[in-house]
Amino acid sequence: MIVLNFDRCYYHWALLLLRSLQLHDRGHRVLCDAVGLAPEQVDTLSLAHPRVLCRNAPAAVLGGITPAAMANRKPFVLRDAIANYADEPWFCLLDADMLVRRRLDDLWQSAENSPAALMFSNGMWEGQFYPRLVTISSVVLVRPDGHELIDRWAYWFHHDRPVDGIRPRGWFWDQITLFLAWTETGQFIAPIPLNLFANDRLDPNAAIWAANVPDKESYFRYFQAEHQRQRTLCGESAELFQ
Repeated sequence: MIVLNFDRCYYHWALLLLRSLQLHDRGHRVLCDAVGLAPEQVDTLSLAHPRVLCRNAPAAVLGGITPAAMANRKPFVLRDAIANYADEPWFCLLDADMLVRRRLDDLWQSAENSPAALMFSNGMWEGQFYPRLVTISSVVLVRPDGHELIDRWAYWFHHDRPVDGIRPRGWFWDQITLFLAWTETGQFIAPIPLNLFANDRLDPNAAIWAANVPDKESYFRYFQAEHQRQRTLCGESAELFQ
């Protein structure tokens, strides 16, 4: 199961991501776990993919929608998905501001040999090491038997002191708490190549483009153009996408 966590501000991103999944990955269920959407937005999402499931919580559940609150919601969205869809062999959380550009069989295969898979960086930024940058929370893949990682991630959400200079429940709290969960679990965590599955340089060979950039609206237009290009190719060679 593919899991998307987003609010009304990222609705247009999530819809485009869902349509790109419809083009390249119709076979897996997609859970849209959203906050604060209008009913007509939920209806549109429900028609964008043949196996989509939509949940829409009121904004009040977060005490107001903020980017940090939505990011810190990630472990709980994954934990709920694992609990509620026990028949699924794996769960993959994707950031909403992404575009899928090809089949993702090689990503799903990460769950065949490991109970969980994460994206890693060297943690460096401008010559300094930051633990908050080591485990990237944009893509998190886990099997049901790897739930310990997600349970520990949710546990660390409640920690009441700053870690790596990040205040509790602030921006980057989702990544520093994922780092802490990763260091605690005794399970083997497979690596997910960042350059292939969360590429913010618009590389033509990347499977997933990510808009982890300041100029998001320009990237959205790039994503729209790329998706339209691929839809045209799909129309010319429909058998490739059955």
